[in-house]
Order: sequence, then C-alpha cells, then structure tokens
Amino acid sequence: MCIRDRLGALTAIGASMERYVRCPYAGKLQSPCLQSFIVAPSASGKGILSLIRLLVEPIHDEIRQQVATEVKAYKKEKAAYDVKRA
Repeated sequence: MCIRDRLGALTAIGASMERYVRCPYAGKLQSPCLQSFIVAPSASGKGILSLIRLLVEPIHDEIRQQVATEVKAYKKEKAAYDVKRA
C-alpha cells in the first residue's frame, strides 16, 4: 500500500469520525475536517482511490438506518400528538 492509498483511507475514516472526535479551539469544541487533494499525472493510479468509499459505506448505511428509524418514530409521535390536539 503506497502513501496515496494510506492518505485516501485516512481521509475517509477521518471524515466518518467527525462527530466523535473533538478538540478545543478558541474556547469551543471543534470537529476536524479532513480533506485531501491528489494531484498526479495521468495513469498514475489515482482511480484506485474511488474504492476507498467502500471503507465508510457500512458507517454511512448505519447512520441512514438510524435516521430512518428516528424519522418514523417522530412521525408516529407527531400523529398521536395531532390526534390529541384535535
């Protein structure tokens, strides 16, 4: 694994840890924002970085499922509230 691959993996994993990693800065807790820009000549293997997303897809899918569950619960509670109010 070359430095390009490690940098891509670090960026993907770092982006997924945003809500869990915080550091104090200017009196406030800040979340890191990791980004990387890979500049290299054609045919130097930059395309392999598109597979890095496979590292974070399970995290993304879990978050989407949690959000869907919470939205469903919210809608159910709101419907019950609206019935009581009417």
